Amino acid sequence: MSLSNLRFHESHLGSMTVKTKKQKQKKSPQGDPEFASQWVDSQIDLAKSSQKLLKLFHKKSEYQANHPQSPLTWFVDEAIEREAIEKIDSWCQRQLSQTDLCELFVDIRKSVEQVSDSSSTSDSGSTAGQFKFGDALKAAGACHSLRAIAGYGPPEEFNGIVTQLLEYATAAEIDSHLSASAYQLLAIEVPLTIAFQIPEIEDHRQLAIRCCQKLEDSLEDKLDHDGWPHARYLDEFGLLAASWVRCGMLFKKMGVELEPDLESQLEWVVRQLIRMIGPEGRPLFSTGNERRWSDGLAWCLKRLSSDTDDGELLKLRRSSSKLKTGKPVPSKANSKKLPPASCVSEWGESGVLRSHWGLESPLVGLDFSSGSFRLSIARSVDLISGIAMPEISINSVAVVTDQELEVVCEESDKDVEYVELETDLGQGAVFNRQILLSREEEFLLVADVVVPKQSSRIDYRCDYPLARGTVGMQETENREIYLRTDEIQALVLPLALPEWKVDPCTDRLEFDQTRLTLTQSIDGRGLYAPLFFDLNPSRSRKKRTWRQLTVGENLAAVPRDVACAYRVQLDKQQWCFYRAISEQGNRTFLGENIIGEFVFSRFKKDGSVKTLLRI
Repeated sequence: MSLSNLRFHESHLGSMTVKTKKQKQKKSPQGDPEFASQWVDSQIDLAKSSQKLLKLFHKKSEYQANHPQSPLTWFVDEAIEREAIEKIDSWCQRQLSQTDLCELFVDIRKSVEQVSDSSSTSDSGSTAGQFKFGDALKAAGACHSLRAIAGYGPPEEFNGIVTQLLEYATAAEIDSHLSASAYQLLAIEVPLTIAFQIPEIEDHRQLAIRCCQKLEDSLEDKLDHDGWPHARYLDEFGLLAASWVRCGMLFKKMGVELEPDLESQLEWVVRQLIRMIGPEGRPLFSTGNERRWSDGLAWCLKRLSSDTDDGELLKLRRSSSKLKTGKPVPSKANSKKLPPASCVSEWGESGVLRSHWGLESPLVGLDFSSGSFRLSIARSVDLISGIAMPEISINSVAVVTDQELEVVCEESDKDVEYVELETDLGQGAVFNRQILLSREEEFLLVADVVVPKQSSRIDYRCDYPLARGTVGMQETENREIYLRTDEIQALVLPLALPEWKVDPCTDRLEFDQTRLTLTQSIDGRGLYAPLFFDLNPSRSRKKRTWRQLTVGENLAAVPRDVACAYRVQLDKQQWCFYRAISEQGNRTFLGENIIGEFVFSRFKKDGSVKTLLRI
């Protein structure tokens, strides 16, 4: 059976045939002599370079180093998919070195068969299985190796490998249990890679065009108009974006003209991927086991996007001097202002706040979907990562809500990045969360407000999960907590609690091996639970203090369940915060008249106060 008899599933491209070459096939040094006669009528040009795909995804220096990492493993979890990663990397190495290709042929064939064995089978006997991501990864790896193994085994077996891979792609389209990343690999990247690898197939461009259409539909479902993913795809965004980038590169190399909307979305993916990569080179909410950002990926991103801003941002990541300072400095070649470093998507129910584009920028990831809240905090390392939704009881009755958190206020300027979320707790109670990132001073305020319908007993507890490798450390006399790895990385201040432990207080900020826990209670009309994270490691080691300030109204002090204010000092810097809780009013603190819900101010050197945010 020769490749001219190869049949493909009609759902892919109808009747696909192989071109019949008029000219005599060129003699080729490739292929094993044992199988040379069997490939004479195959129509496959064995002289065609098998390293074309490798060169597409690797910088020349990386490629020539003879140890390139397979682009299929960008952001793949090494703990979960170690076996698949090792296999795919070894295939990549053998293609590059052109060694043991007969063995590679056999290994590819067996691996493709194992993908079939590991998936379930329908009653009709057709492959419609629940493919795991590792299965999809091996299938994609086999596609990357197709050109290298042509001529190094029986052509009918090669035919069978290609046919089986395309059957997997068809099965993936109707498998509702597939993860988004497995679907992307099997249903889109696998057939597209085959179209690229085997251009002898007459209808290979039609196959690529259909992949293009599927990709456009997939992006429309997963991304907003700025290329930001919906929260349900955040955990897979690194894998998805990596595949989208590879597909975009293949489309360009094949000369497939993309619709303007799809081309724009792929460019936005480049921007958003740069935006959400943390200090350790992994995407937001990563497990910590993913492969890190690589030079090969950055090289592909630069080639995929025509936006000059993206080029500047990629330069900024490469520049070690800029990364050390943590400050974004536009290059001389392009002095225009860089785009905003933060992005919050109401449609996506998620976002990221950054001080700047530098690799060591304070970074705050937000996922406020499904009536919960997931938080990621990082600076030079990951500090907090996980669910940080409080447990709330009103009059000893636990409040459980399935209502979505909605963005009720958002502000972004040169001083602050601010987002305020709110949801109904039922029975007239309201929960509100403030997230304020000071861009210049590099601190974060996460503050919760609970307001019941009437004066009640309010009990509040919120856990902040520690990222892997981060531990807590507490002073013996004070209530603040350090977050540290091998050295101090951040300082956490519980502003509603007294600074000194000698001051009586039943509220607590504690930690164990996995989390920080803030616990507060009050009898009144509202509760305010602010937590201050100093994300400047060098400043965190210096002197600090905080105080609750007196808020006045009609010549009387306002109780803390109605409104409160705080002053924070770190080294020589000072700030103050005011928050109306159960009701707004015309009030004063530090001699300043306040009408509004929230005020954030900075103390100047002369003692005067500059308001940075007023709501």
